[in-house]
Amino acid sequence: MKKKIYIDPGHGDIGKDFGAIGSDGTREADIALTIAVLAKKNLETNGYEVFLSRQGDMTSFPISSSKLGDLPTRTQDANKKECDLFISIHCNANDNASASGTEIYHCPDSAGGKKLAKAILNEVLYLQKIKKGKYKTDKTLLNLWDFTNRGVKEADYYVLINTDMTAVLCETLFMSNPDDLKLLKTLEFQAAYAQAITSGVNKYFNVKPTEKPVATGVAGKYSDLIKKYSKQYSLDEKFVDAIIQQESSYDPKAVSIHNAKGLMQLLPGTFAGCLKTLKLPENSDPFNPEINIQCGCYHLSYLKSLFGISKEDNSRSTQLLIACAYNQGQNTIGMIYAREVIGRIKNA
Repeated sequence: MKKKIYIDPGHGDIGKDFGAIGSDGTREADIALTIAVLAKKNLETNGYEVFLSRQGDMTSFPISSSKLGDLPTRTQDANKKECDLFISIHCNANDNASASGTEIYHCPDSAGGKKLAKAILNEVLYLQKIKKGKYKTDKTLLNLWDFTNRGVKEADYYVLINTDMTAVLCETLFMSNPDDLKLLKTLEFQAAYAQAITSGVNKYFNVKPTEKPVATGVAGKYSDLIKKYSKQYSLDEKFVDAIIQQESSYDPKAVSIHNAKGLMQLLPGTFAGCLKTLKLPENSDPFNPEINIQCGCYHLSYLKSLFGISKEDNSRSTQLLIACAYNQGQNTIGMIYAREVIGRIKNA
């Protein structure tokens, strides 16, 4: 029998309580919902039956009181469904804008709650470590991912003490902290936190994660476009697909904190340069999947030429070098160094 997981994206009741509001108008309820939807998808892939307290801006549950909102109905719904775990997702806030970091709460004296909270938090910190390694040469992103570990804590929050199953409340990061807010708004963080929830649940139940089948080709919504432009620019289609997966998780509307846009996360200058070279309209939409993939594939091919690599060379070493250049930018110190080294080798 499948384990049942109830995920509660905080706030978003019919009384229009959207939780903390960021300085730029970002709503806690929206970030919580995105993470919840991503976690639901991940958990279902791993064999769990997953329920959400809401799937849109607001639930359909009645308001119990101005103090509790619809929390009684949310917990009753989870209890009625006889779920095994209850996970509430929130963003923190504080009058002190310097307060930052992530923390997870469980019901006092709940051994199961403490175990689950620790499992999820450990996965958050593990992914944080990976991201800090990824961005070690980018001070801006490195600083954003260097958020504080505020630990596992006990609290008598309504959803923790009125559920019949093991329950935790995740306070992802602080909406009131400028750096935390920047990171909270990125799909990369939201997807990472959703993965941490999934991995934490697997650890709690001592379940091995579902192995993804090894891809033998490109499939999915954008496969035709990937194949078309990979062929046009002599690229390995699986390499292009991996770039898109890494950069945007296939979200055509993704925007990074550096304002890189679309499936292949093209910076404004890079996108404009591609449009000019390819003689495409200068007002082309960077979020258009076909235009974005065409420009991204052209840019990958252009990076090959910068290193003096032939179009037909799609070796693993070439892909590694081009992926680094694509992510870091060809004019960063590391990439300039790499070009100089390769130039010396060619001239030796």
